[in-house]
Amino acid sequence: MYKKEYSTVTGLFVLTLIIAMLLSTPGTILARQATFIDSELSHASGHEVSVRLKMDIGSTEYMAAFPTQIGDWKSGTEYDMSKTGESLGADLMLARAYSRQGVYPATPIFFMITRSSNRSSFHPPIVCYPALGYTIEEEARENIIISNISWMESIFGTSKQQDINHSISVKKLVVTKESDGEVRERRVVLYFYVKDNPLVSNMVTMLRVSALIPLHGPIGSSERILDDCKEFISDTIPYMFEFPEKNEDVIAVSLVKSGIGGCVLIAALVLLPLLIIIYPMIRRHYLKNQ
Repeated sequence: MYKKEYSTVTGLFVLTLIIAMLLSTPGTILARQATFIDSELSHASGHEVSVRLKMDIGSTEYMAAFPTQIGDWKSGTEYDMSKTGESLGADLMLARAYSRQGVYPATPIFFMITRSSNRSSFHPPIVCYPALGYTIEEEARENIIISNISWMESIFGTSKQQDINHSISVKKLVVTKESDGEVRERRVVLYFYVKDNPLVSNMVTMLRVSALIPLHGPIGSSERILDDCKEFISDTIPYMFEFPEKNEDVIAVSLVKSGIGGCVLIAALVLLPLLIIIYPMIRRHYLKNQ
């Protein structure tokens, strides 16, 4: 026999799910997996940004097919990171050098992705570079503007293009290496982490971009290299992630705006768990009158 207690618990559970769905946005429901970009690995920085995956960054096949041409940037070199990945226990490592086309001399941008469920696999640059003999000359945080192009329907039924800018926070290092008391190499490093929803997965991805700063370049060359690295990240992010609409209506509001049919659907969804709760009373009343 279906007891009243069971029906009450079941009805309340279904009601909770329906309310949660109605108060969610379509993007949240349809997202393959909720992720967010953050500049810190072990804790939330307070600058994290929610994103949605556009490609499976956990798939070796997908990442192997990652574009070698990104805007004005073209990859001419890919490094074999299989042995390094095995020694670190990483699930995936991809390393390439990209150069801007039509610019001479072109400063290569070194791009690396590391993905693992074991956080000990990550050697944060702030630890990794000193271990390799570098000295950290500068440590800071940079904001990078990401241009997210979306198509929206106008009230006349035609499409128009809108540029919606988002920003992400990344860590910046300027590191140097000396030999015989003289600086032989200076490099700028930008990096950030992509963390999966902890309720779904413990996977973390680190994206790192670096470039050499000319030791005897003209004034402003270090700023130019930094700007190149930031622009490369800005061009790369849209290939992997998309940003939820900032003003996206929740499903309940969208249904109400759709007209009488949407309102009827909301009423039916809310009535369903209520019917589950009162079902034993209706059944008992029916049997009593038989």
